[in-house]
Amino acid sequence: MYTPSHILKRLPYSLAFMFALTISLIGCGNSESSDNKGDGSRVSPLSQSELEEVNSDIVTPYEKDGEVPNFYATLARNEDMMQNWNVFKSYLMNDSTLTTRDIELVFLRAAWLTRSEYLFKLHMEDAKTAGLSDSDINNVQIDNSSSALWDASDLTILNAVDEIFLDAFIGEDAWDSLESIYTVEQIIDFLFTVGDAFLEAFVINSLKVQMDDEGDGFTSETLSSINNKTIYNGDIARTRLAEPRISILAESEWTESLEVLLEPYRRFGGSVYNIFTTLAHNEKALEKWAVDFAAYVLDSSLPPREREILILRTGWLCYAEYEFGQHLFVGKIYGLTDSDILNIIEGADAEGLSEADAVLIKAVDEIYTDSVISDDTWESLKETYDDEQLMDIVIAISEYFIVSLIANSLGVELDETLTGFPVN
Repeated sequence: MYTPSHILKRLPYSLAFMFALTISLIGCGNSESSDNKGDGSRVSPLSQSELEEVNSDIVTPYEKDGEVPNFYATLARNEDMMQNWNVFKSYLMNDSTLTTRDIELVFLRAAWLTRSEYLFKLHMEDAKTAGLSDSDINNVQIDNSSSALWDASDLTILNAVDEIFLDAFIGEDAWDSLESIYTVEQIIDFLFTVGDAFLEAFVINSLKVQMDDEGDGFTSETLSSINNKTIYNGDIARTRLAEPRISILAESEWTESLEVLLEPYRRFGGSVYNIFTTLAHNEKALEKWAVDFAAYVLDSSLPPREREILILRTGWLCYAEYEFGQHLFVGKIYGLTDSDILNIIEGADAEGLSEADAVLIKAVDEIYTDSVISDDTWESLKETYDDEQLMDIVIAISEYFIVSLIANSLGVELDETLTGFPVN
């Protein structure tokens, strides 16, 4: 039996949005969300007996000593989301072109930057197994990485992760270094891995996932101070690319399987969206991300209009014109007006912005600046959204942080007929 998400995967990209709009009108009422849990978590993990009632395939891969860590047991409350994310996650951890050591270095650094002690501890033993020493793990927790602590390859990875965290973009020097150690296919895997590491940190922090056992995660008592991000309001210069770093893959170079994969993303019989033909340089990564996880986000439990507010605000803060331009069009399909768009850009204090829309914008701002939704904003969101929707809010913001960092760092050009930011 096909679910709406299965159907969406098989529709042309533009028609998928219209289909999602139709099914959202059938009944997306919000049930009351649960209270903060006694264990300190905002959304409690499923108990062992509850886990036995969900599809075992979604949690079994994460079992450690017969137990499912709290992070995955919490995600399992949103079974459809987790099932789709697992496909993407499994590819990144098991089948990507990166070494396991590089992957674990990315996760430790992302956890450190976002002050996500749970994520850091979750990956510490895997990092050691992958070849990182105790000294390496301590050095990950130093703000200013240097050649005195790391070899050139490790330093390249750490600097790129730092730049993505601060600006959803890799600068020229870091990019040149990245090109010296990775192929195009590996760079795409790297960007997806960094994005997923930040996604996991944002989710863990915002859901307040509790430690699985006693003991600290960070081995340093000094927290990262690389967190000087400010809310972008158009008054500061931000470097973005005038030309793409990686060209789109010409249709003449598509394999048969790639043609099947890309066809649903063709614009009403025209060309395929540029982000897909750029990522087509790594067909496996594109498939696992686009067909499963990204498709879920467009068919999640969130009302489409509210989802598009989150996406547009994320694109604006990341100064990701490609991502913003795509969803400027989509947002209007789902009811956003020109005035709404300008309010999203101006922020939560914009005159005429409803309280409901303002709290969504605050959630994006807080994840962007602090890597966590604050208690006050979470409590406000709980008045409208249930636990599944609260999780989908964090997932949507995080997913489009991934899209933004990829579009920015690869220099994906706007598709024909689409406009970018409505203001300079």
